[in-house]
Amino acid sequence: MWDALADIARRENANLNQLCTHVATTRPDGGFTSNLRVFIMNYFRALQTANANTSGRMTNEANVDSATPPATSSGAVLNLSANR
Repeated sequence: MWDALADIARRENANLNQLCTHVATTRPDGGFTSNLRVFIMNYFRALQTANANTSGRMTNEANVDSATPPATSSGAVLNLSANR
């Protein structure tokens, strides 16, 4: 889980504290650790879907976490600039 969070932080040009704050504010209900796991899964799922769509392949997968917008061409999925 920590490796995945570190990878997301690198991709988003953020630190772990910013990611954890993002998860805590966008998913206030439930357990924090469970919310982190869901965030990680949704992040990489959205990234995979966006990459598949930009490579010309069709996919039926949808972004299931409204707090996680589709990935941009730079690979960034989140807009954490407001948290900086």
